[in-house]
Amino acid sequence: MSPSTSSNSIVPAGYPILDEINSSTFPQWNKQFMQYAKSAAFDSFYLESNYVPEDLTSRFIDEYDRTLRGDKVTHEAEYYVDPSLSGNERTARPAEVSAYETRYRKATYDRLSKTTLANLRSDAIIFLNSALSPLLRSCFSNESDPYLLYQAIRARFEDHPTRTDPSSILRADL
Repeated sequence: MSPSTSSNSIVPAGYPILDEINSSTFPQWNKQFMQYAKSAAFDSFYLESNYVPEDLTSRFIDEYDRTLRGDKVTHEAEYYVDPSLSGNERTARPAEVSAYETRYRKATYDRLSKTTLANLRSDAIIFLNSALSPLLRSCFSNESDPYLLYQAIRARFEDHPTRTDPSSILRADL
């Protein structure tokens, strides 16, 4: 293992880089990597399939509020209740406004939560890829889920501790 020397890396100095294909270095790398991942709040992305942070909503709540305020300005007619309406129309219009607002809030929440979660997963992938040498990174380049990527790395090294032949570790088939 060697410390990260890249000036454009998203990881701190001393960050462990798995640069050997010999499985004997994996346990030490894994321990250090998971400590760094925990401090960066990425560890659960590697340990739990379909992990969603509890604070996901707090990560986009400001944008959510801005979007809702913007919609009320942009689509003012959707929120307007004409005071000249009478009878059933006057009673029904607030319900229509409420239904529109509810649909818009749900769609906005769903879109922002999916986008935020996708960005967090992407950051977790970048964080993990930053801990791999270019050679090892190329071996796992088809993984786009942080959990699956970490599990693939573990399968290559941890689950096969007797495999020290570089050519067998780098082979696509286990």
